[in-house]
This record gives sequence, structure tokens and C-alpha cells, in this order.
Amino acid sequence: MVVNFPAELEECLLDLAARSGRSPEEIAREAIERFVAYRLELSELVKRGDADIAAGRLLESGEVLLRIESKYSTQ
Repeated sequence: MVVNFPAELEECLLDLAARSGRSPEEIAREAIERFVAYRLELSELVKRGDADIAAGRLLESGEVLLRIESKYSTQ
């Protein structure tokens, strides 16, 4: 697979590689791996959310706010 980058992005990638002592390919591969993992995880979370909705496992917005406040309150 060959990936072509816009000149500005390629310049940034080359600069980052030079400053980090890594190859541009290594940096690009790591970035793509992280992006793909993130998107796969996000997709799985959406599927779980859809399943919860279909099963009627829902909370009113007030309950959600109470749970958030309870979790992050500084008492």
C-alpha cells in the first residue's frame, strides 16, 4: 500500500521523524494503528449503545447528570 500525503503534512512528518530519531514510516504506521484501534473501539461502543437502546436500557437526562455529578463531586 502506498499513501500519499499533502506536502505540508509530509513536511511535518519528516520534521517529526528527524527530531525523534524514528523513520517517517514508523511514525505514520503508529499513527494509523492508533487511529484504526480508536475507530474500532468507537464502533464497538456504538453497537453496545444501540443494543442498550433496543433493550430499553435507558436513563433520563436528569439521572445521567446526577451520576456524573456524584462521580466527580469534590466532597
